[in-house]
Amino acid sequence: MGVVAMLLGFGPVALAGGLGDPILAPGTPDHAEVVVAQQDLQAIGYGIVANGQFGPATERAVISFQKQQGLSVNGLIDQETGNALTLAATSQQRRVSAPASTTLYTVSPSDSMASLAQTFHTTVAALLSLNSLPVPVLSPGEQLLIPATASANTTAGASAIRATMVADALKQIGVPYHWGGTSPATGFDCSGLVQYVAGLAGISLPRTSSAQFQVGVPVPASALMPGDLLFFDTYGWATHVAIYIGGGQFVDAPDSGQQVHIQSLSNSYWSARFIGAKDVSGL
Repeated sequence: MGVVAMLLGFGPVALAGGLGDPILAPGTPDHAEVVVAQQDLQAIGYGIVANGQFGPATERAVISFQKQQGLSVNGLIDQETGNALTLAATSQQRRVSAPASTTLYTVSPSDSMASLAQTFHTTVAALLSLNSLPVPVLSPGEQLLIPATASANTTAGASAIRATMVADALKQIGVPYHWGGTSPATGFDCSGLVQYVAGLAGISLPRTSSAQFQVGVPVPASALMPGDLLFFDTYGWATHVAIYIGGGQFVDAPDSGQQVHIQSLSNSYWSARFIGAKDVSGL
């Protein structure tokens, strides 16, 4: 019998394992870790009482949070959910208490404190102090306070690039698919469309989808933003690429005999073949 069945079938249990350790389940008796999790849920907007009782209201909030974050939806506070709660609550606290002279930056998997200090023309010590961090250790998805003077130009520039890419991608809807095509005049294949649209925004990309997959900053599926590039394994690694436009939708040049159009990540074909996303706005 699995852990979940044990937890749900045989009453309140807490197993060694972290927040998320121990694993906490509905019905768990008063427990300090439950209070911490409830306080984190409160911080990010869930109206529950931090009473240490893992009742139906807490379970519903945990399930809602797991769905929102793209986690395994099981209603349990395991290590994955506990860590995500801590990260979300910390980010929300920084958003609420952010001084007017700062802005927020979402950490990507390739970031380090040193690289961010260099990018935003500040120091590691300044970032640690501003964010009340004892050590320069980052988690993807975490939000850091950045001095506004250091980040204003970078942030504004990235936003403009993203908006331009989305707008120009939408303008190509209806252009026929053409293998090897790189312009509206000749038609597009998938990577030709992406290269063309990025070029209009001032971004120089390689020609093929596999080469495009090697550049840019990786983006978690839970943190996609309009203008990100989406990559799919259709007949080999990173063989298809598209431009995310928000709302779970993307623009792509799909295949012979078709036209550039909008598709959905919720489509079972695409969701099963999605292998990652990249932010190229900083190239």
